[in-house]
Amino acid sequence: MSEVSLKWIGEKELEISFDKPDSYKLSVEASPELGGKGKAPDPNRMLAAAIGSCLTLSLLLNLQGFKPGSKELNTKVKYTIDTGEQGLPRFKSIDVEIKPVFGATVKKEFLKRITDNFQKFCTVTESVRKGIPVNVAIKE
Repeated sequence: MSEVSLKWIGEKELEISFDKPDSYKLSVEASPELGGKGKAPDPNRMLAAAIGSCLTLSLLLNLQGFKPGSKELNTKVKYTIDTGEQGLPRFKSIDVEIKPVFGATVKKEFLKRITDNFQKFCTVTESVRKGIPVNVAIKE
């Protein structure tokens, strides 16, 4: 089992540490709407970053044996928050756009096989999808 620890460090900011002895630390704070100062990402942005990084790394792993390789890979995550059933803010949707740049021409069939397959290996996205729609697009 993995562990993440959070320590309140003042006002509306937390320090996050991970279960490895020499691991780095991150800060997270409340969104500006809730009094955060904008010094660190808020939990909504951290969730978006977790989904985007998990999908991007999963795609990279699925492309590993591909000879031309990827020269560049850029990902953008956009999300919408709306009022939920109880009048509280909730994620309405998360849209992920991944743009790989390949070192050679890629056959459409190969790209389709990779893109149909890589998402199921992303633990974060597949878990979040149980409650929030996550839409993924690979752009050329």
